[in-house]
Amino acid sequence: MKPDHRTAEGGCATNPPPAPADKSVAQPPPAVRRKRWLKRILLSLLAIVLIAVFVLWWMISAKPDYWHVLDGSHAEVRTAGERVEQTVSSLITRVRPTDQSWQLPLSDKNINHWLAARMPNWLANQNIDPSIIAVLRHAQVHCEPDRLLLAVQPDLGVVSPVIELTLVPRPSDSGAVELYVKSAKAGVFDVPIDTIIEKFANNRSVPRELTLEVPLKDGREVQVTDLGLTDSAMMLTCTTRRVSRR
Repeated sequence: MKPDHRTAEGGCATNPPPAPADKSVAQPPPAVRRKRWLKRILLSLLAIVLIAVFVLWWMISAKPDYWHVLDGSHAEVRTAGERVEQTVSSLITRVRPTDQSWQLPLSDKNINHWLAARMPNWLANQNIDPSIIAVLRHAQVHCEPDRLLLAVQPDLGVVSPVIELTLVPRPSDSGAVELYVKSAKAGVFDVPIDTIIEKFANNRSVPRELTLEVPLKDGREVQVTDLGLTDSAMMLTCTTRRVSRR
């Protein structure tokens, strides 16, 4: 005989509902929850700091679009630099009527080949301080309308940003053109000119302008009387005159 599952009232028997789970057992203690919360906050702050450091490093390390380091010992670069030097030297030292104007066209490429291949030795022959020569390593120029950009990459250790100087031509008291350092940048940041001078001039007095006058060994002097700047090129208008000696 099958057992009778009916209740006394004649209905069917039902299983009792399960007891509710004790949720308090699954919850960690308040102290543990606080530690987890603090850990999440610290990890989030660390991630923000790392992102900020990376962005700052990227901004400081940013290089101009024209920046391309040339190897001065490479045969092609060395030959091109020597050719530029010979051409410029020939034009500058040529015998000319006094105060006759003549022109010297140069391109970014011409100048940068000379800077990479010949400038270090030329500066050394001019008895320029070796620390200045080191600062000017990898120097490059880029011409734009009405301004000349000069970029250098001094060795500062872990981070060696490209320092870009903006030079603008203007007339000097002598009648020659002078290049005035208008502004400076390190990466994408503007940097005060005085800061650049104090950092790399070793407490020497360094002017913010460079007068474009070249004395020659025979007593004459070449003056740049006009400097036309266009995209990636410049045109120097010069006069050769004899300097009076007192």
